[in-house]
This record gives sequence, C-alpha cells and structure tokens, in this order.
Amino acid sequence: MANSKLKCVTIQAVTEHTATVIFLHGSGGTGNHWTSMVKDFQRDPRLHNVKFVLPHATSRTMVIPGREAPMPLWFDMHAETLEPDEVDILQSVADIEALITFEAECLPSSSRLVLGGFSQGGTMSVLTGIIGEQKLGGVSVLSGRIALSRPKLQSMAKPHIRETPILWAHGTDDTVMKYSLCEDGMDFLVSDLGVAQDTNEGLIHIRYEGLKHTILPEELDDLKEWIVKRVGKEIAESAV
Repeated sequence: MANSKLKCVTIQAVTEHTATVIFLHGSGGTGNHWTSMVKDFQRDPRLHNVKFVLPHATSRTMVIPGREAPMPLWFDMHAETLEPDEVDILQSVADIEALITFEAECLPSSSRLVLGGFSQGGTMSVLTGIIGEQKLGGVSVLSGRIALSRPKLQSMAKPHIRETPILWAHGTDDTVMKYSLCEDGMDFLVSDLGVAQDTNEGLIHIRYEGLKHTILPEELDDLKEWIVKRVGKEIAESAV
C-alpha cells in the first residue's frame, strides 16, 4: 500500500464511497479551513458518494519579509526573484502523488478522484495534474498559477493532461495571484499542452469580476456543480 507523509483531515462519504476529492489549502492555511465548504457540499445528495480529503502542507519558512515564521506552505519563494522554489514544488508534487495513489486504491480507478485547491493549493493541483503519473477525474484551480517554466513543464507533462477536465476560476482584481498569471497558465495548457478549451472534458474558465484573492459563495457553487459533473452520484451510478 502506498504511503503519504501528509497529514489530512478526512470527511467520509455520506453513503457508499465511490469517489474522492482531495482539496489543497493556500499558504499559511490548513486542511481544517475547508471543512465548512465540505459540509456545505455534502448537503447536496449528489455528493453523498464523495469522500473529501484535506491535507496539511509541510511547515516551511517563507522568505518574504514579515512572514519569516514557519507556516504550512506547499512551496517557498526565492528571496531575490520571489519565484516559486522548484525543489519545494517537486517535493510537494511527490507528496500529493503519494496521497493520490493511497486514496485511489479504494476506488475503481484514479479517474474517480478529483484534485483541487486554492492559491498555492490550486497551483499544486494543476502542476500535479500535468506531471503526475495518474490520470485524474478532474483538476480545479482556484486563484492559482503555473509555477514552473514552460519548457520544464513541457518536458515533464504526461499525455493524459489533454484528456483531464480542468476548472480554472480566478478573480480579476486579485493582487496576490494576478489575473495575468491565470491567463498565462491557461494559455500554456491550451497552446503548449493541447488541452481543449471550453469543453466539459477540457479547460473551463470562470472569471469573477472585481474579486480579490479570496473565495465567494458563487465560486463555491460553481466548484460544487463542476465536481458533481465529474464524480457526483448520478455519474457514479452509471459508471461503476
């Protein structure tokens, strides 16, 4: 059995478990911060079959002045350029992949597992979807970015990313993960990796006018509906 060193909050499916969602928090957060979202989602009978796993990132010290205290981070930044640290990113991808492998052992296939996240968590979700070994049922990116160079990712990308449904949601007034990073990331998926755009089995983008680096109820509703389409109960009953 595969092992993951990530500690997690696990919320079991309400009924028979036929799908799993792994959701990754942002910098300085923990999986606990997303339990209220999961409880709201599980009020919908269409998601009663879904188990939710909310991992905690490894504690790291961020180089940004004023934030030197250790905190849960999926990756640190380089002090000079403020670009994401590649070593941290690849280690976090390995940790997330181990968790995916562990959770997928309880499912008919890894296509019954959806990976998502907010901010740094969204960044790690799309990176894991691109370079991870297993084809997932979907990847959601809330206010995230592509954090490695295009040539690096192109050389590491797995062919199955072209067939992986991706939801990318982002606010136009985000000053932490600027909207231009969202545009660059989606352009990379479509232009460099060949991901289809505006299709249920490809990339879907939702743009929130005036939204800063946060989540609003409308965005959670959109995420929930997208998860239902990917692994919700109606899909599960016809697929397993």
